[in-house]
Amino acid sequence: MAHDPFDGPHLAVVGAGPVGLALALLVARRCPNWQVSLFDARPLQADVSRDPRTLALSLGSVQLLRQLGAWPACGTQAILEVQVSQEAPAVALPGAKPEVRIRAQDLGVPELGAVMAYGTLVPALQAAWEAEQARQPHRLHHRFGHPVQALRVVPGAPGQGPTGEPSGPSGSHRVVVEAGRAETFELAVVAEGGVFMRDAAKPELNILDEPAAANEAAGPAPHEAPR
Repeated sequence: MAHDPFDGPHLAVVGAGPVGLALALLVARRCPNWQVSLFDARPLQADVSRDPRTLALSLGSVQLLRQLGAWPACGTQAILEVQVSQEAPAVALPGAKPEVRIRAQDLGVPELGAVMAYGTLVPALQAAWEAEQARQPHRLHHRFGHPVQALRVVPGAPGQGPTGEPSGPSGSHRVVVEAGRAETFELAVVAEGGVFMRDAAKPELNILDEPAAANEAAGPAPHEAPR
């Protein structure tokens, strides 16, 4: 069945981790005239359930995940109390030990947030995204198993989305995402922290017309995040 081209923006989300999946799902639900394409280097069927990295989520994040229908059925631990303290020698007053305790009970909420493994959250989010994408394949797309090699901002011109439709009006800048083939989007969100690591395989981020000018404007490479 043929579908009319969408008048709204076409969003590229690079990275199908917790942030990328939640963003793609949120836009899919709340922006019905937007197209969304989700990219990730890992295959769609890759098993991430054993990833042991621990995530501590705020209450707002917990509420959002539940609204999206992406809350894990098991493997979560509620945060009921948060203690913030300052130890010597940072404390100036003799014998002082500043401390703040925040309790869910005192605030009248069931929890302050939750702790879970990365491998618990991502499968739940991905299942919710796949279900949404299956319901609306004409405007929601994913490219698992296709690492993004480059992101380039180019002058405005009618683009072409993954199904051949125009991606929007001319007159503004667009982002070209290269992942096996070049696709044009009105907006791209890089939700993959590994993109900024010191790695020879990281994508080229060319934000100006001239590569040399882009390198000069970008300045030194960002520092690697502590592990």
